[in-house]
Amino acid sequence: MKNQKKKSFPRRVFLWLLAILLAVCIAFGVYVSDYYHADPAAEDAMVSGMNLQ
Repeated sequence: MKNQKKKSFPRRVFLWLLAILLAVCIAFGVYVSDYYHADPAAEDAMVSGMNLQ
Protein backbone atom coordinates (compact mmCIF):
# COMPACT_ATOMS: atom_id res chain seq x y z
CA MET A 1 0.00 0.00 0.00
CA LYS A 2 1.12 3.47 -0.72
CA ASN A 3 1.34 6.06 1.98
CA GLN A 4 -1.41 8.55 1.35
CA LYS A 5 -1.29 11.87 3.09
CA LYS A 6 -4.52 13.09 4.57
CA LYS A 7 -5.72 16.39 3.22
CA SER A 8 -5.10 19.16 5.67
CA PHE A 9 -8.00 20.26 7.87
CA PRO A 10 -8.21 23.86 6.50
CA ARG A 11 -8.29 22.56 2.95
CA ARG A 12 -11.13 20.13 3.75
CA VAL A 13 -13.10 22.90 5.46
CA PHE A 14 -12.54 25.20 2.47
CA LEU A 15 -13.72 22.55 0.02
CA TRP A 16 -16.84 21.80 2.10
CA LEU A 17 -17.69 25.51 2.34
CA LEU A 18 -17.14 25.89 -1.39
CA ALA A 19 -19.44 22.94 -2.11
CA ILE A 20 -22.14 24.35 0.19
CA LEU A 21 -21.85 27.79 -1.39
CA LEU A 22 -22.16 26.28 -4.85
CA ALA A 23 -25.25 24.30 -3.82
CA VAL A 24 -26.86 27.42 -2.33
CA CYS A 25 -26.14 29.43 -5.49
CA ILE A 26 -27.67 26.74 -7.69
CA ALA A 27 -30.73 26.46 -5.43
CA PHE A 28 -31.16 30.25 -5.47
CA GLY A 29 -30.92 30.31 -9.27
CA VAL A 30 -33.59 27.63 -9.58
CA TYR A 31 -35.84 29.44 -7.08
CA VAL A 32 -35.51 32.81 -8.83
CA SER A 33 -36.05 31.45 -12.33
CA ASP A 34 -39.28 29.62 -11.38
CA TYR A 35 -42.06 32.20 -11.58
CA TYR A 36 -45.43 32.66 -13.25
CA HIS A 37 -45.73 35.10 -16.13
CA ALA A 38 -48.48 37.71 -16.08
CA ASP A 39 -51.80 36.72 -17.60
CA PRO A 40 -52.57 38.61 -20.84
CA ALA A 41 -55.81 39.93 -19.31
CA ALA A 42 -53.84 41.41 -16.41
CA GLU A 43 -51.40 43.06 -18.80
CA ASP A 44 -54.31 44.56 -20.79
CA ALA A 45 -55.88 45.91 -17.60
CA MET A 46 -52.64 47.65 -16.65
CA VAL A 47 -52.16 49.17 -20.11
CA SER A 48 -55.72 50.45 -20.37
CA GLY A 49 -55.23 52.65 -17.33
CA MET A 50 -58.21 51.32 -15.42
CA ASN A 51 -58.45 52.40 -11.79
CA LEU A 52 -58.71 49.24 -9.76
CA GLN A 53 -59.55 50.21 -6.22
